Amino acid sequence: MGKSKRRKLEEKRPKHSKPAYGSKLKKPVKPTRPSKPASKPQQTKACAAPTIPFDPSDRILLVGEGDFSFAYSLLTHHACTSLLATAFDSEAALLQKYPQARAHVDHLLADGQTVLYG
Repeated sequence: MGKSKRRKLEEKRPKHSKPAYGSKLKKPVKPTRPSKPASKPQQTKACAAPTIPFDPSDRILLVGEGDFSFAYSLLTHHACTSLLATAFDSEAALLQKYPQARAHVDHLLADGQTVLYG
């Protein structure tokens, strides 16, 4: 049994019960010095530019796209010009699962991108 699972089981066990036969419970370790007061949370830059690991002119293959929203985002917000997006499901199954996929696929095809199903 892994340590984390054993720890979870030990936490669930009532305090007054005895440990199971053969279990190796350790006594809790008491801290030797008082803990430090919580420090102020660090502020992050709210307006940091997103890191995009490709150029708009790169050829991009998207495998298992689901509803094609990521491909649609790359096309509309990042001006990518060469996308090939695929989905595991057939076209009928995809449209049944994701009704919004029709609009995404139509936009991709109208822009000359490639969409593959199944």
